[in-house]
Amino acid sequence: MYCVGFIPFNFVLASVKVPVYRTNDNGTLERVGTNVEGWVHGHCIDSNQKIQDEIDSVRASLAEIRGSGGTKGTGETPKITEIKEKDLGKHIIKGKNGR
Repeated sequence: MYCVGFIPFNFVLASVKVPVYRTNDNGTLERVGTNVEGWVHGHCIDSNQKIQDEIDSVRASLAEIRGSGGTKGTGETPKITEIKEKDLGKHIIKGKNGR
């Protein structure tokens, strides 16, 4: 995954020397150095993990709701029909016009 706002120019980040702080578990700030690249990379990893956890949570909820992957609450699985390429236009028009 890519981190939004991450600057891939390592030479730019390596040349920046500003104090980097992080919050401890007790809420106080702790100076961790001047490594901006490491700080950004660490936050990107944390952010990506939080996003992935949310995605996994949503997928688990959907799987629970859908059960076996069919229509919600019916226990039926969706029926897949084969549509030949020459009939594709008819199916699109039929569905679009509601006939």
